[in-house]
Amino acid sequence: MDKYRAFKESFGKSVDRLSCVVKVASHFAPKQKGEFTGIWDTGAQVSAVSPDVAKKLSLSPVDSWEVYGVNGKTLLPVVLVDLRLPNNHRMDSVYAVVADIGGGDILLGMNVITQGDFLVTNKNGQTELTFVVPPLEERPDLYRTATEINHKS
Repeated sequence: MDKYRAFKESFGKSVDRLSCVVKVASHFAPKQKGEFTGIWDTGAQVSAVSPDVAKKLSLSPVDSWEVYGVNGKTLLPVVLVDLRLPNNHRMDSVYAVVADIGGGDILLGMNVITQGDFLVTNKNGQTELTFVVPPLEERPDLYRTATEINHKS
């Protein structure tokens, strides 16, 4: 088994929304599953699923949390899901609030992102997202790379 699982999503242009296909299953009924559009959001502490996903997978709330967003605080139901990312990495027992998600079905928040290394680049006006789990032993250091290149020129 490989030590790391990584994937790269190349968008072919500059984008303002980072997305990928994510497999989602009910933690309590794993046969209730589907493929959905996931949006990566570093500004979200916790992941979220849309009401449509919650209904399609028959997700039952396990709790409710106060969530603070741009429109203030809201009490939202919390569900437990199992995720499979494009790198085939499985994340079980992921807490997600049920909320409206503009332009996607699931929002991948920091409770997912902090499980690995997350990198976004924009070379030649083309956005590329890379994610690897677990975090690499040697941290990618863009500051060091840029400084070394600048000193050479």
